[in-house]
Amino acid sequence: MFFNRNHLKTFCLLCVTAGLVLNSGCYSLLGGTHMLIRHGILGIWEYQSDGKVYRREFTRDMKCISYCGRPAFDNDKNPINYTDNGEAYWIREYVIVDEAKVIVPRTGKQGQDSLNELLLDGRLNIENRYVAKRVQVE
Repeated sequence: MFFNRNHLKTFCLLCVTAGLVLNSGCYSLLGGTHMLIRHGILGIWEYQSDGKVYRREFTRDMKCISYCGRPAFDNDKNPINYTDNGEAYWIREYVIVDEAKVIVPRTGKQGQDSLNELLLDGRLNIENRYVAKRVQVE
């Protein structure tokens, strides 16, 4: 299932109409903006691929920020622990599917939408390709 910004707006309006917003704690529509109040996806997640460390941040204002990969190890093969996120590679709005899943829609010809799913052990499955650990809670 694919979602876009208009689907999200419609979903939020339906929730408001049904009185679900304040009861469920999912969304707040203050000032005409969509603001996530709580969801397990919120925070910064880190994973490794091809010897690099990547971070993905999910914010309360429904943004997913992907940070460029940086070397995972120094010249002596010691792991590098970054205290910052580095440079943002892209920023996109995400759409909530349920309590454990969100979709980050792709733009242009960049492939399929990105499914991000919380695992029972607290890690994040990204696109069924990477498994990330949480490094910061929002």
